[in-house]
Amino acid sequence: AAAIAQEKIMKDIEKISNDWSTIKFGLQNQSKTKNEVKFIITSVDDIFNALDEHSQLVASALSSRHVADIRKEVEEWDDMLNAISNIIEEWLLVQKQWIYLENIFSAEDIKKQLPEASKNFSKVNKGFKDLMHKTYNDPIVINRCKQEGLLDMLIRFHKELDIIQKSLEDYLQTKRKAFPRFYFLSNDELLKILSNTRQPRLVN
Repeated sequence: AAAIAQEKIMKDIEKISNDWSTIKFGLQNQSKTKNEVKFIITSVDDIFNALDEHSQLVASALSSRHVADIRKEVEEWDDMLNAISNIIEEWLLVQKQWIYLENIFSAEDIKKQLPEASKNFSKVNKGFKDLMHKTYNDPIVINRCKQEGLLDMLIRFHKELDIIQKSLEDYLQTKRKAFPRFYFLSNDELLKILSNTRQPRLVN
């Protein structure tokens, strides 16, 4: 009975290992120009389904009294699955912010009016694009998530993008105070006006 129980645990761990050797990020190039490439993660449903299934298998294995001989390997997979989950959740938050701010800071007028925020965004932009290029070249999820310091880097990006977004909102508030009619506009509408200040017809 002990041998059968241990064999099941080993087969479960083997299945987990085999599955993660093929699970990939779904990527898409969202650039509108031929000269530029802007990859984003498009779908993570399969990844989170696998995380749910495999986390249950690992939890079941760790609760078994027959896991002793391979406990170390099972615990390593438990740590890895938690790491993948944390990394992808943070990654998606950063990506959402990056998509929003990248559209804003691609406008030359906004860059000139917010030079410090634009400079800080350029640093994050370069780091995030480098990460996405690496992911495109090797989209296997576990390979990417094993990158040393990846979670710390994403957390740093998140904090920096929060600061940039705050400075952007403060800037929009000063414009609203200067011209109260702007209070009737959403941030996106106001940004469209501010990024087209040299084109009165568009503003009109």
